[in-house]
Amino acid sequence: MKNIFLSLLLTFLLFAITHSQERWDTYISSLQMPCYPPLARAARVQGKAKVKLTVGVDGSIASAEALEGNALLTKAAVENVRTWRFGTAERQSLEPTIVVFDYKLEDGSSGSNRCASRVVFESWSRVTVVSNFQPPLD
Repeated sequence: MKNIFLSLLLTFLLFAITHSQERWDTYISSLQMPCYPPLARAARVQGKAKVKLTVGVDGSIASAEALEGNALLTKAAVENVRTWRFGTAERQSLEPTIVVFDYKLEDGSSGSNRCASRVVFESWSRVTVVSNFQPPLD
């Protein structure tokens, strides 16, 4: 029984050490929901937009800059990230981090007038924004 306990404790410690880069005590306390950029949707532009952000001690975004991706997508991602506010268990500034927005278009007419049909936060550093193709102009 003692060996099982020690094995579980060792497994937990190894898990905690290998995941120490991820801040489990950090969370987004407020944000503006991301939208699919209308021009990108009309042009049927899809892809990833990587944004480097730095969070200040007060939880606000101290800086946000586009690293890679289509200009229409990165502009929207940077603008959205600047609306975020973080909370942490400890009041300290976080290391600069990369947030990846994945913009995807799908067939379908439901929600075509909405800015996004789905937004999925896999974590605060990975966001998927899904929209329907722009309906044809009459």
